[in-house]
Amino acid sequence: MRAPEPGHRRLRRVAVTAALLLGASALGACTGAAEEEPSGAASAVSVPSDAVMPESDGGAEPQDEASAAASASPTASPTASPAEGEAACTDLQTAWNETNKALVDLSPQHPRALVHSFRTAARSMASVEPPAAVADAWGDMTGYLDTVDGALQEVEADDAAAVAQAVEEAVDADDTTTATAASKEITTFISGGCQG
Repeated sequence: MRAPEPGHRRLRRVAVTAALLLGASALGACTGAAEEEPSGAASAVSVPSDAVMPESDGGAEPQDEASAAASASPTASPTASPAEGEAACTDLQTAWNETNKALVDLSPQHPRALVHSFRTAARSMASVEPPAAVADAWGDMTGYLDTVDGALQEVEADDAAAVAQAVEEAVDADDTTTATAASKEITTFISGGCQG
């Protein structure tokens, strides 16, 4: 059996790092919430109890301007409604699942696929705005993936040694440790129904 070339060893290390980084989270994040049937929860549209339907729609006109202003502008809460929170959680889960899928089965024998995987993962993470409870971890992971993706921008994607070297120069063990911790935190947050 022939010993792998140095570039292949580096690329294998990169692939193993990515797999370890997101391996556990791939199972944890797949709670199925994005694929479930609607639960019959309250809709995102809420009508205040003191709303008045205009005469043109079969209702009565408000008595004065203050009443008209109150009925035209329902009191909005600064926090998201439960349905908005569920939608945001679903968006977060979808992005996290796409990130995980992108980084599954990375192989040193397929450097072009590895480059594409990091690019897809970085875009997926950047596609949503995380809630404050997980924003730091999301930012750490997004930063890690963006750094790797940026390092791979100018590299010939079919050159395994160049791909491995670019990744090694872009991120170090501390970056990977930070991203691994972020991955676990994100997975825990999403698995808990985005409650943090």
